[in-house]
Amino acid sequence: VSPSIYDACFDRRIPVVQTLHNYRFLCANGILYRNKSPCDKCLKAGFMQSIFYKCYHGSRFFSLICFRILSEIKKNQVLLKKISYFISPSEFCRKKHVEAGIPREKVFVKPHFLYNDPGLKETDKKHLLFVGALRDYKGVKTLIDAFRTCQNSRLRIIGDGPIKEELKQFARGLNNIEFLGHLSHDAAITEIGKALFVIFPSSCYETFGRSIIEAFACGVPVIVSDAGAAKELIEPGVTGLTFKANDSFDLAKKIRLLMNDNGLIHEMGNNARKVYEDRYTMSRNYEEIMKIYDAAITGNG
Repeated sequence: VSPSIYDACFDRRIPVVQTLHNYRFLCANGILYRNKSPCDKCLKAGFMQSIFYKCYHGSRFFSLICFRILSEIKKNQVLLKKISYFISPSEFCRKKHVEAGIPREKVFVKPHFLYNDPGLKETDKKHLLFVGALRDYKGVKTLIDAFRTCQNSRLRIIGDGPIKEELKQFARGLNNIEFLGHLSHDAAITEIGKALFVIFPSSCYETFGRSIIEAFACGVPVIVSDAGAAKELIEPGVTGLTFKANDSFDLAKKIRLLMNDNGLIHEMGNNARKVYEDRYTMSRNYEEIMKIYDAAITGNG
């Protein structure tokens, strides 16, 4: 749907609630990431930066089109006047949009949730797991590099993407890493349930971390990078651990810490399941989203 939908709703006095799945209103490529590191140049110096750096699909022409759309949205004050409220899946995501000029009171934080509860998994857990797209900003190279010094641990990688073959080459000689490719959602959940813990190594500013709450639902703790919103979902030492983004040595240290303490893994897994039940179920999400919709309809946010 083009941005014209905002004008159509505004003209008819229909309230609009916009979910912030990414940073598309702030960044041409939507992820605040460029040249293998987080980037907020457009936040500070304007959208013209996206043309200079060819941020959209590596093309100056397509970046120009994106620049014109984003500039038009800003010029017409769509974010300020024509959207009643925003739903952000994390406090980090809200903070970035507030930095861009959206009033804080217009942005509700409501996390994502799971439609179906996979249930607590009690299986013979042996391996560690990554689930996600195989792209440079997902931190998979950092993860593979960490396993060069974690030879006693086994890693399974679920997912596909443009750097799949590059990652396989990077992992050559490491017999403790297995690429499973793309799996159906149900198959991926089954693998999560079999894992000792899940690793979420993203180097970009993720707005959330769906695989984290999927792991929680299965009673599996998670090690996450400290970039973006993922660290909000973890209580270090209780439901998982955090490591410094892009630092394979720190990640390896955290992996070895957990691998040497099965009791801690089990305790964290139970805690993670409780957090899922408290925050990320469909029923809890329904309550929160209806409050936001009511605020949009009544104007009493």
